[in-house]
Amino acid sequence: MHDGHVPSLVGNTYVVEVMASAIADLMESGCYLDDKLRTNPSYRLTIPDWEELVYKKGGCLYAKACQSTLILAEHPDYVTKSAHEFGRNFGMIKQIKADLESPDDNGDSRSNIQAIMDTQSIAELKRMYLDRSLQALNALPPSETKVALENIVKTLDSII
Repeated sequence: MHDGHVPSLVGNTYVVEVMASAIADLMESGCYLDDKLRTNPSYRLTIPDWEELVYKKGGCLYAKACQSTLILAEHPDYVTKSAHEFGRNFGMIKQIKADLESPDDNGDSRSNIQAIMDTQSIAELKRMYLDRSLQALNALPPSETKVALENIVKTLDSII
């Protein structure tokens, strides 16, 4: 499995497909915003809407890059799926942090988490994503990388 060679991204068509789907998700995020917000000035995003938007506008890159990395390292499917789940939840945490730090820098302010939830609910949502991120890491084999990812998530917890 890990004989020291570096697998080629180009030689793995599944990884190319996964990363191409991330690019497609990014392109869809603009349309999603247009459809939900810009065409209906009174529309308010729901939490599932916000999650889908956050995933499409950047969380997909975290999720699919983590997944692809472990596919290239030839880990089993359950590990690569956990890596995807880690990246997805990590993207949600990063977006909450961005929304709280710069509420007006996200394009349409109605797509900001603060427009959807109160402070208490945001804290609970953040906790859920943090817990899910750490749980997803449990599937990864012990390594310095796993410890580093856990530390990053714990640091985000302390600064948000």
